Amino acid sequence: MDDWVLLCKTRHQLRNAVKTMNVVLNKLKVTKHPFKTFIGRMIKGFDFLGYRLNTSVNVLHIAWMTWVNHKNKVAQLYEQGADLLSIELYVKRWLTWVKGGLRFDVELVDRLFLEASGDGFLLIK
Repeated sequence: MDDWVLLCKTRHQLRNAVKTMNVVLNKLKVTKHPFKTFIGRMIKGFDFLGYRLNTSVNVLHIAWMTWVNHKNKVAQLYEQGADLLSIELYVKRWLTWVKGGLRFDVELVDRLFLEASGDGFLLIK
């Protein structure tokens, strides 16, 4: 696993954690990706592994880009001529992954997505 999060309450804890993290990464000969590394306050929340963690209200949501990527993948499968059963299996596997992390109303999110993007979200139940 190469994705991880360090949560600290104080700057002092953060400095110590970053030092320790850098030592471990150097020993493993691994580097941090400059554009994927965020060190800072979490007040507005952050995206991690496809979810949006909103720390101000202790809520876990699906990250916006997760919805966009899923919609694009379904469209790609359709455009490539995948049969409906294959698309349905993909959507079911994706929903299993999503539901593993949270509870949500798919139809409500789909309506919001439609309003925001002007484009529908294919949902096969």
